[in-house]
Amino acid sequence: MEKVVVIVGAGLSGLTCAYEVLKISSSKSYNVKVIVLEGRDRIGGRMYSEKGLDLGAAWSWPANDTQLMRLIQLLNLATPEPQYQTGKVLQQQSASKSTANVKVVGQNVGPAGENSIRFKNGTFSIASQFASHLLSTTPIQILLNSRVTQVNQLSSKNDINNKTSTPPVHIEVVSTVDGTTNVHHAHAVVLAVPPRLIAKTIGFLPQLPAEKLDAMERTPTWMEDTGKVGLIYSNPFWRTKGFSGTAFSQCGPLVQVWDNSDEITFALCGFVMDDDSRNEITLRRSILKQLQLLFGPEAATPLHVLLKLWSTDPFTAVAKNNSTRTTSPMLPFGTSSVRSLHLNAVFAGTETAPNEHGHMNGAVIAGYRAASEVIQILKDM
Repeated sequence: MEKVVVIVGAGLSGLTCAYEVLKISSSKSYNVKVIVLEGRDRIGGRMYSEKGLDLGAAWSWPANDTQLMRLIQLLNLATPEPQYQTGKVLQQQSASKSTANVKVVGQNVGPAGENSIRFKNGTFSIASQFASHLLSTTPIQILLNSRVTQVNQLSSKNDINNKTSTPPVHIEVVSTVDGTTNVHHAHAVVLAVPPRLIAKTIGFLPQLPAEKLDAMERTPTWMEDTGKVGLIYSNPFWRTKGFSGTAFSQCGPLVQVWDNSDEITFALCGFVMDDDSRNEITLRRSILKQLQLLFGPEAATPLHVLLKLWSTDPFTAVAKNNSTRTTSPMLPFGTSSVRSLHLNAVFAGTETAPNEHGHMNGAVIAGYRAASEVIQILKDM
């Protein structure tokens, strides 16, 4: 009999889980089909690039990111490239418009520390290649624009009022696509999206235990309070002035800047401070003014400005008026309560990793762990 696994989220963790479930199932001659439901109109999650510039996940540290690098090398998913760091490093010490507040604080130091690398064409190329590999070699469906709203774990196909902890024989994963409701039937479901997003936007039957729900609401979401900007220029003018492109600021709007160039595109990227008081037009103007102060008047005329505010992305961050109560302290990433199964519902995503959380390596680690839990569920059926 065919067993169906539904995975919610087509980011790196969800794709890794799908890959591992299908690989193990094939080796054991299990008849397994995987359906991946993604709310966005693209795969990749927070691995997001425009014009080759990373506006989400960007760096890897090969010495530490062993699971990620092994997967990339095994499937030939991406080409690593070094982070440019030749030249002076700057520090903006106040919001004053005077260049006297910009100091040289180092030389030949990258923005992400030693031994960090980026990937050619951006990290989205990893997700894209990964999805293409799965679609061409495995029994998988990846459905975009499919926002999951409800997970029902039923002790029988007609037991819509099930409130027990009985292991389900039937799972309904309810999603909406352009206002149309779809029901996907499964034997196991994996939720590979941020825990806080799950807690606030997906209903469960039976309901999640109170302790688990509380832990999910109090687990931070990586990038939920920040954004990234990428600016493409006709030439790397900062390099000719002896700057590495790396800069740090105590006042923003960019708190960190780095060189994101490759052999054909010359670019600066930066982290954007979260500030509800700015609209996007004002923010773009402030960014250009700050870069002029750091690197000179040439920074005022980029060819392209690419901005991604993750704090306003409904598939990453919960609305601020719907966030967890401010009186509750946030928890560390990867607590056992967040990782624990809820009947045949498995929880993945980089926030669930006990180590390397928030990084691509953490997403891969969580995906592999979730896959092993899914295989055990299918084995016990």
